[in-house]
Amino acid sequence: MFMPIRFAPTLLASALLSLACGVRIAAAVCTPGDSYIRYVGDTATDAECTDNDIQSAINNTQCPNTTIVITPEHTYTAQHLDIGGKSLTLKGTANACGLFFEPPPPTAPLITISGAGHSGDSVLYIHGASNVTLQYLKIRDGSNASGHGGGIHFDGNGSLTLDTTTVDHNTAMYGGGIDFNGSGGFAGLALLGYSLVINNTAANSGGGIRAGGDSYLSLLYDNTLIAFNHAPDGYGGGLNVVGPARADVASPGLGSLGVVYSNDALHGGGMAVTAGSSSGQDAYVHLFTVDPARPVRVHQNFASESGGGIYAKGYQGFPALNNATVCAFDFRIDDNGAPDGSAIHADYDTDGIADEGSDIHFNRSIFDGSDCRLGLPSFARRCAAGVPCNTINGNAADDANGNPTLGATIRISRSSELTGDRFVMQGNEGGYAIRSDDWPARVSNCLLTDNNVTRQLLNADSGLLEINNCTIANNAILSTDTIHAEGALTLDNSIIDQPGNLALAYSGAASDLHVDYVLSSDVTTLPPVEGVALGQPSFVDAAHGNYHLQLDSLGVDYAPAILGDDRDLDNFPHDQDVSSGDLWGVHDLGAYEQQHPCSHVDTVFCDGFENP
Repeated sequence: MFMPIRFAPTLLASALLSLACGVRIAAAVCTPGDSYIRYVGDTATDAECTDNDIQSAINNTQCPNTTIVITPEHTYTAQHLDIGGKSLTLKGTANACGLFFEPPPPTAPLITISGAGHSGDSVLYIHGASNVTLQYLKIRDGSNASGHGGGIHFDGNGSLTLDTTTVDHNTAMYGGGIDFNGSGGFAGLALLGYSLVINNTAANSGGGIRAGGDSYLSLLYDNTLIAFNHAPDGYGGGLNVVGPARADVASPGLGSLGVVYSNDALHGGGMAVTAGSSSGQDAYVHLFTVDPARPVRVHQNFASESGGGIYAKGYQGFPALNNATVCAFDFRIDDNGAPDGSAIHADYDTDGIADEGSDIHFNRSIFDGSDCRLGLPSFARRCAAGVPCNTINGNAADDANGNPTLGATIRISRSSELTGDRFVMQGNEGGYAIRSDDWPARVSNCLLTDNNVTRQLLNADSGLLEINNCTIANNAILSTDTIHAEGALTLDNSIIDQPGNLALAYSGAASDLHVDYVLSSDVTTLPPVEGVALGQPSFVDAAHGNYHLQLDSLGVDYAPAILGDDRDLDNFPHDQDVSSGDLWGVHDLGAYEQQHPCSHVDTVFCDGFENP
């Protein structure tokens, strides 16, 4: 399945070669449009080989669009390869020199290039204006303990494409597997199918991949995996995106494994998004889905301090005020762990000026230019019906020894902001489900059910907390209160079904409390205003996780209609008039809107010919 690469429309064109015609071997004169080929093997015994080692083939490459075919006639250890200012492909083969095509295409590497026996350098160093493709290769055993990129160090402009290539068991200070830095111009890194970055370690940051500078990382293809990488003392076990770099992460992963799986770090076990410290160095990561049956997934990662799945850190200094922004659409962030922010932790770095932090956005429908500025690409897809999607489930606030902590599933630290629309939080464990400090936390069309917390489900310090069209039910809350807010609070069109818990503990200014159209198992802590009612909804099948309202439930056709194309958790329109018992309007409370029966594909008698 082909997916275009965003921001770098010529990346594949310059890196992937058409070798069906116009192929010349070791040409002395370069002809525009032609492709060229060199063979690495045992020149003493095989006359078809042009070069006896890989570095000689690289050095002898004079023409763009050259493919260097690496045969199994040698074993490639103690490698420290240098590519500067060249456009070429390094391709592994199981054949001898002179035999090029390998149908069917391999799904695993054919040749290993190892740094074992050569310490202190990357296995592969790419610099200058270079466009390089690695195909059917394994890059491993590089050790650059005080530098960048144990497996691959890219520091230049152009592109690097991995095609059916594995980068594993490498170590470095930054970017254990790959350190990719765009310098002297734009650079793009793309992982195509059957490309894996696994079992790498960074002493500082980016256990699997570290992307920085003027660069873009593309993870869009099926059968790619960032897994089992480590950054024990830094940021981003699997991936660290450092501003002004940006990344699109959309791959379905490898089999049943999500694309970012089982990595660990101090901050951001799965990935860390960190703003740079100079002006104009915002960092962006966009998660979205390209396979409706297999949403993009960040799962089973661990951070020993914060951000088990994702960690975002802005930078606040002078004159630099840079954001770290994560925008997620049709995603899964499941089964991660950390003492705080087991799924997500938004934080900030500062030299004393508190102004910019991190922005987290879930499943945004409308873009105002300042949040998810790039929006969704044309090839993004919504999840298929019945597929778990937009979930933050099963994350646990635990320390490294597995002991429960008082941390939150989603932790929004000072000067950071959360905007979440159409998402589910179920089966999480910790002190809180969502905890925020002094900046806004806005959640809407959300389902918060079956979580286990020792404090409040939602806790906001001095910042604004907005809750709209959310269903809060069946959570195990050891605290007296379901919601705790010390700043401004807006609670609209929602259901709180928590018998045994008070709905709200509010200590902000009375003028900053706005509650309208709420159905709650406790109203003693809510203001006695229009639409606030004591009662219990009738869910379709709460015991099996179905929190849609039954047609005759309290909360159906309850509140006034809302202007615009407002959508519920299922992405169906709100304000559907399905009953004759409207209270204040046709808007349903909670995460789901009851749809007209004829909107369901399995409904009969909706063809206009039914009996009156």
